[in-house]
Amino acid sequence: MGGEVEGMNVKNPPFSVVRGSAAARIALSFVHARDRIDLVAAEILAIEARAEQTFFCDDTGAYHTFQLPHVQLEFAPHIGARIHRLTSQILDEELALLVDGEVIVRPVVREPIGWRGHMSLSANDMDEAEQLAGRLRRCWVNPVLRVV
Repeated sequence: MGGEVEGMNVKNPPFSVVRGSAAARIALSFVHARDRIDLVAAEILAIEARAEQTFFCDDTGAYHTFQLPHVQLEFAPHIGARIHRLTSQILDEELALLVDGEVIVRPVVREPIGWRGHMSLSANDMDEAEQLAGRLRRCWVNPVLRVV
């Protein structure tokens, strides 16, 4: 089955359902013409809007903190490895992130990400970071309904 995400051919449609448990709905998708990674809610460990970002400088061995609003995503270890493999192959190309089949952000991959099990999405200000985090958190809403 194939589909398109604004001009990108993808292997699966932008939204799909995992076979098995009714609670295993796709929460977040990473989509590129080379591959697609669909995550269920349990594979996303944290989504947090942050005002500052800390970097380690290899040259000096020091940590530096800057006012850089962003959204921090943390994944299960096996997902981080898959994201790292994909992003290693698509440097300087766009990677679409989808929630409920809607492209919420389309960052350009500047370096391989995910090998530490997390990634950051930059924002212009804290309001934008909080809005993006809120959109991403929608994927965690995964109600289980029972007939009583």
